[in-house]
Amino acid sequence: MSTAILSYIQLQIIRYATPIILIFGNLGNICIIISFSRRRQSSCAMYLLFNALFNSLYLTFNVSLSLYGLYYGNPTSSNLILCKFRYYLSQTWNQTATTFAILACIDRFALVTRHKYLQLINKSFICRIIIGITCISWHTLLIPTLFFVTIENRSCTFIGIYYLIYSIYIAVFLSLIPPILMIIFGLLSYHNMTQLHKRIRPMMSNHIVIIHRRDRQLFLLVLAQAIVYVLTIFPYPFIVLEVTITNQMGIQKSVEWIQIENFLSIIGVVLTYISCATPFYTYFMTSKTYRKDFLKSFTQCQRQSLVEN
Repeated sequence: MSTAILSYIQLQIIRYATPIILIFGNLGNICIIISFSRRRQSSCAMYLLFNALFNSLYLTFNVSLSLYGLYYGNPTSSNLILCKFRYYLSQTWNQTATTFAILACIDRFALVTRHKYLQLINKSFICRIIIGITCISWHTLLIPTLFFVTIENRSCTFIGIYYLIYSIYIAVFLSLIPPILMIIFGLLSYHNMTQLHKRIRPMMSNHIVIIHRRDRQLFLLVLAQAIVYVLTIFPYPFIVLEVTITNQMGIQKSVEWIQIENFLSIIGVVLTYISCATPFYTYFMTSKTYRKDFLKSFTQCQRQSLVEN
């Protein structure tokens, strides 16, 4: 009975929850792209813009395949090219989006540090170089994924031991390193910002960086997104790792155990979708300045469209 209930809930989550996440996630990411495209001189805004772009790519690609598989059968179980590129593009776009979120945290730290070389990160031309390197690097580094994925028993999966390697990789590079880096640079930024406000006086040295209101608001946006990322991403890689290790050990699993693993895997995947879909709503609720700027931009777009019509 419990197995049937879990299967039913799992089906309903894919059928109803993921389309809602896809629609509202893409709408939110489009709003981020539009609002931050007006602030191209801000390095942090550009990192958040590209984070939203790759979040949207990741969401659209994976949710579309899941919904197609629900109604018409899993296309990756019969199409080898699509099978290979599902793993490759999913991980590439997810890692690229995550890296931009980390870079936004580092950018806020660089803004409030007194080290002049670290402050170069805030320069717009350096930001463009880092964005280009990030995109090229992840699209290149994950190419080996294409060679380790195949179709076995009508299932798209990794060859032999490579699934274990892949599970360890996503546990480390999705659930361990990014949260640690976000927490470290978030705490350092907060500490430096607090110390900076204590030292600011009317006649202070030019070496003291005065944090403007918009920069402080960007810090709040980055911190809020980092918290949401940690809460939503953390469970999934360890679920995958448990499934992989127990399979490699040859443990005989009951039907209930397998169903619970499948259910937890779906929950973990949906949480990663939520992580990619919620930045705009997190920004909107966190920052009064962002709300004002967005509503102002939205009103201007409305007026412009009315004038054109």
